[in-house]
Amino acid sequence: MDGSSVYLVGQGYAPEVTVRDGKGDVVFSGAVPFLPEDASYTSSGVVKVPDAQPAQLGFEGFFLPTLAVNPQGVPVSAFPGAARPALLFFAYTGDLGLNSGAPQSVYSLDKAGLTQVRHKDGTPVRGLLLEGQTFQLPGGAGSITYDRTRKFARFQISHSSLKLVPLGAAATGVLGLIASLFLRPRRAWVQARSEGGRTVVEVARLDRASGADLGSDVSDLVHAVKGTSAT
Repeated sequence: MDGSSVYLVGQGYAPEVTVRDGKGDVVFSGAVPFLPEDASYTSSGVVKVPDAQPAQLGFEGFFLPTLAVNPQGVPVSAFPGAARPALLFFAYTGDLGLNSGAPQSVYSLDKAGLTQVRHKDGTPVRGLLLEGQTFQLPGGAGSITYDRTRKFARFQISHSSLKLVPLGAAATGVLGLIASLFLRPRRAWVQARSEGGRTVVEVARLDRASGADLGSDVSDLVHAVKGTSAT
């Protein structure tokens, strides 16, 4: 770690939950990171419980750091700090698809083999838990307890042992660019052709900057071609 740079690239909340299956056995207990989605740190995430019996359990929902209700009656987060944390979720039972061998994201549910838990009237079961509360799933499918709120942080650790090499190259390039501003590049053309039994030589000069005295330059070039000295 000596000489390395450490950057904080992300942070959020990880509610700690305990899940019991239909037999009453604890099949999951731990913190689950939820990804922030807005400035109030409303975060989305899932809880996957493959060891639940008689069917696997999955929970999908949102973490609200400071629970409030908007005028439409929808639970929202009013503040990014964990002043009144709450867990809002929907429950699923069935096959999570973890045994198929296909990779899955830990932040989403594969619902191909899952059935959403519903009330007797067919409406989806929606749970809303504050810290310390437990929600019992209908039909004896199990329960979930929101134990407490924890935080998580994501860091990037980088070590660039040869960082002085590109720095030196960049400095050299800048110095070369500055030096080129003081140079006046010029071009010269010499063309020889046969005309009426004699050789005609044409000489031209081009200066990329204006205001140069090209007449004397052309004269010097002509004398250099002839092999004579300018007077």
